[in-house]
Order: sequence, then structure tokens, then C-alpha cells
Amino acid sequence: MKILAQVVAAKYLARLPSDSSLQPSPELGRILRRATGEEQRAPTTILGCLGAEARDLSRLTEPVHRTFVNTHPLPESILQFTRRYGPLEPFPLYQDGCPTPDEFLIDLGSWKQHQQRFRSWWGLNQQPLEWEGLLNDFQREILPEVSVEAKEEPAWVGADESETVQVVKPRLVRPGTELAWERRGNKLLLVVTARSLWQYLCLCLMAEKVGTLRFCENPNCGAPYFVARRRDQAFCGSDCSELIAKRRWWANHGEDWRRKWRAKKKKTKGARH
Repeated sequence: MKILAQVVAAKYLARLPSDSSLQPSPELGRILRRATGEEQRAPTTILGCLGAEARDLSRLTEPVHRTFVNTHPLPESILQFTRRYGPLEPFPLYQDGCPTPDEFLIDLGSWKQHQQRFRSWWGLNQQPLEWEGLLNDFQREILPEVSVEAKEEPAWVGADESETVQVVKPRLVRPGTELAWERRGNKLLLVVTARSLWQYLCLCLMAEKVGTLRFCENPNCGAPYFVARRRDQAFCGSDCSELIAKRRWWANHGEDWRRKWRAKKKKTKGARH
């Protein structure tokens, strides 16, 4: 017996930072000082603290996955994105081996790698077979990540240091999405709840149809990644389409128009004399 159900993403409430700033990496700073004697100035991390404010990203006018893929991978732009939508995966800060509540650290290099992968997935949406194959990649992003640690422990209570056994313990690195069955009218839904912004972005991408994720044909477009609403849509919006239409018209007809305009101007000037 097969149960057919529609998979939907639950709304995602992103906790926004109450405080966040760009910071250089202390470890890289020490390496740079030892190697060159110079101080590190370029920021490599974002340090912050999550506040009480939450934002429902499912109700945004501009889909958050399009904003993410179009964000310029510069430190200030990444900081602004984090302040508006929260950290991708809020890795906690640790003090004396224990995580500090609500404080987080974002490595800018890791953030850029996530965006590069997202952009590559966006481009493969035009290829049906490649897009189907990406489902395995998406599943890895939304499933729990577990690491295994092996430790030497006493073989029994009271055993000396020479009498040990190796104990393997799993450790949850990243929690996975939550799944719940829900019935709405006659429909049976499998509701997927993201545990991080990155998981929510992956769910948004999975929900898009094959062939709808495109790249604007305006080479100077500031936000070229867009979701097409028509089969023949080649531009992200009317601004880009009208601009390129004008440029193409001038490229094809501009010289003829200028020639006629100069002839008309010359004729008008001669009539006056």
C-alpha cells in the first residue's frame, strides 16, 4: 500500500541578532604576526548574540533564497544579510568547554562556500536529470550530522591505567529537520520544519520546479539569479528587460535613426536660410 503525501516546508522563524560585528580571527592574527610582524586587518568572522526578535521568513515579499544567492560575498554584505535574516548555521561560542547561550560565530569563508554551492545548484536546475540527482545532496544538508568519537576508558570500575577498552560514542554535530504528518482537508501533508536558516534555504530550493531557476540575461544586473514565472522569461524583471530591449534596438536601428535625424536637422536648417 502506497501513501501519497505532499511535502511542504513549515514556516521558519529566524532569530535575529541583537548584536553582531565583523572581527578578525585571533588564530590567523597570531600566525600573521609571527610570519610577517604585521597586524591582521581584514575581518574573517562575524561575532554576535541572538536576541528575542524573530522574523517569519516564509512571509517575505522577496524569497529569502533569492536574496541569499544574490548577496555579494563581501564582509559588509554578509553582515547585513545576517542582521536581516539571522546566521546560516549559528555555531555557538565556547567558554571553558561549554557553549555560551545565544552567542554565535560565523566564519566568512564557510559562508562563501555555502553560497558557492547554492549558486551551482541554482544553475543545475535547468537540467532535469542533474536536478533529480541533487536530491541526495539536499538530503545530506537537512538530515542530522553525527560524528563518532573513540575514547579509552577503564575496562571496569577500579581498573588501572593498563586495563582499558576503546569506547565509541556518537556526537550530534548538527540537528536535522523535524518531520510531522498533518491533514488539511482531504490532503495528507508531510510538514518539514527547518532547524537552521541553511536548512530552510535548501528546502526552498527543493520546492522550485525544474527550469524555473534562471540567470538574468542583463550582463550588468545587480541581482541576476531569479525564479521565472513564465516559460519564456529571460530577465529578472521589467527594468532589465526594458534596458536590454532599448540597447538591442539602438544596436540594430541606431545608426539608421541618427542618419535620418541628421538629414532632417540639415534640411530644417537649410529652409531657415
